[in-house]
Amino acid sequence: MDTYFINRLTPDLSLFTETACFYNLYFISDKLFLSSPLALHIEIYHESSIWGEEFILKMMETYWNAAGDTASVDDLHELIKSMKMIKKVKHKGKPELLMINQYNSLLIKFKQELIEDLENKFQGVCVFGWVDLFDRKTVIALNYVHYEAEKDTTKEDPLIKRISDEFLDDENKKKFYLLLPKFVQLKKEFSVAKENNRFEGDPDFYSFPLYQIPLLPSLSKETMQLIRGELLRKAQPFTGMLSEFKSTMQNKVFGEHVKELANEFYKKIKPETEMFQQSIDKQIYFQQAINAVGSFVYYKLNVGIASVATIIDYYRESNILLPFVYEALKKNLSLHMDMNSCDVFFYLTEVEPANDNAL
Repeated sequence: MDTYFINRLTPDLSLFTETACFYNLYFISDKLFLSSPLALHIEIYHESSIWGEEFILKMMETYWNAAGDTASVDDLHELIKSMKMIKKVKHKGKPELLMINQYNSLLIKFKQELIEDLENKFQGVCVFGWVDLFDRKTVIALNYVHYEAEKDTTKEDPLIKRISDEFLDDENKKKFYLLLPKFVQLKKEFSVAKENNRFEGDPDFYSFPLYQIPLLPSLSKETMQLIRGELLRKAQPFTGMLSEFKSTMQNKVFGEHVKELANEFYKKIKPETEMFQQSIDKQIYFQQAINAVGSFVYYKLNVGIASVATIIDYYRESNILLPFVYEALKKNLSLHMDMNSCDVFFYLTEVEPANDNAL
């Protein structure tokens, strides 16, 4: 089963939350695709050996702008201007050659500072030991798309095509997309997992839980790979059922009958997910890490069923889509599909350890 996590840079999502998203999907995904700030930082880090002069200078400018260090930015602009003039000199004397050497030494210093900054970011969100998991085979960083609001609003955002493909392309329909954890706070939910749950009015989406897993950043890359090898095999019974369910639901119009289908499927898949949860709870590396760290949180992976219109509205409310992109995307999709048709997706909820692993 292939899974995707796509996030546009928003003030509401921290890199640590992205870590939780990555962590939950890694153990059940044949391939995990990410397009997000965290994935971008890791991809840049992997390519540090081929950073060029222009890239290093641009990164330093971005770094100082983010820190509000306008003086350093101005000095950098003056340095770049001076070096352009020196490089144009055909017959360089000792002063020019000395300045070029000093400039090259400064580039090396800048590069080291940038690498250290990235490593500190990874340490801060507890993923430094996992950076090498982004191997471009199992975990793949997609091209990251981010346009600022002040950019030309007549230009088509590549995110429009990416999300359109999510709903329209036959191959992409087989893949699962992870929405951000706050989805349940924005929409009215009917949880099919709760018996005798009476919901007043029409819900915006239905859901049921799959499993929950402790977020343990102390695990090494090698341990993560060993755990994934075990859990990936044990997840196959229910991931296959999920893929079949997704294909079935995408031809349905969201409505009351969807609740019935979701309830029936939950009863069918529940024994498999309970067995998978037992595998998680008994996993020896998890147990060792839990005993070592003492304090941790669980994240529960849920399956949601909603109309395409609801999901697109969520993208807008979460600032994943700018207003003009949202309108363009809705128009594009409505020409090719019924916006009330269903789609199936994942979302996370944070769970306190005191819940004793209860789903």
